[in-house]
Amino acid sequence: MRLEKVKGIISLLAFSLLLTFIGVGGALFNEGPIKKLKKYGIEIPEDATLTVDKIIYDRTRGRDVRFIEYKVPSPDERSITIKLDTSTDELLFYSDGPRMEKQVRISVEEAKEKALEFIKRVTELPKELKLTKAELLHQKLGLLPGGGVLYDYWEYWFEWSRLINGIEVKNEYIRVIVAPSSGDVIAYVKHWTGEQPRNTEVKISKEQAVELGREYLIERRRALIEAILKAEYSELVVKRFSSAAVEWGYAPEGLWLCWEVKFTYTELPEGLEFLKWSIVYVQATTGEVLFVNEPK
Repeated sequence: MRLEKVKGIISLLAFSLLLTFIGVGGALFNEGPIKKLKKYGIEIPEDATLTVDKIIYDRTRGRDVRFIEYKVPSPDERSITIKLDTSTDELLFYSDGPRMEKQVRISVEEAKEKALEFIKRVTELPKELKLTKAELLHQKLGLLPGGGVLYDYWEYWFEWSRLINGIEVKNEYIRVIVAPSSGDVIAYVKHWTGEQPRNTEVKISKEQAVELGREYLIERRRALIEAILKAEYSELVVKRFSSAAVEWGYAPEGLWLCWEVKFTYTELPEGLEFLKWSIVYVQATTGEVLFVNEPK
């Protein structure tokens, strides 16, 4: 009888220890990512549940990232999404919104300061950058019958573009979204590398780029020889082509200093009416056409 009582006590203690272990293990599983995020000033609500924590391949960055997601229950039901660099834990992406804030209580300058404070906590701002967007956006999403909308709220959007020798690097930026009532940073995206262009000398002029692009398009599309090509603009840019274009062999990898020349067409032959424009990227050093972007 005494032996059975001792066995019962041991079983009870073992069960209690198991529950404690499960509880602590779950807490550690949830606390691990939170500790990494706290250094960036990101607060995860106590009632949030960690639903995803895994390594994924990010096509836009061309590398593996750590993907983390939390679910926040009602009444503030939403998802909090984070992407971290797998080797440095640098914050690459953060989204905790939208917050559906309809009141605007801070100015654009105050919101900008909030955005800059956040950026300084998560990354080192390069010397060459340019503020390309700073505006209060009225978001209206989800059209309802009768003309109403499902979501109606305000957000401050800020975007800083990377510059190399004063020239904007296309598609490399830091974007921050600030809630206009609370002043909270609710989104952050960093598409930014330290890579330098494969070429650095400008030997081709704007006018030469236009002519080289025109010649290339006429040669490439014999059916359009009779069409009229009009150059809409020619802009010197630093460009990285999409990973899909590189993978399929349509464009070279890396950053390139080039002229971005946009052409529009008139008097198109029958069956080619969809081809309303072409953007030609002319390498600024050699004059080689690196890529042509056209509507599909």
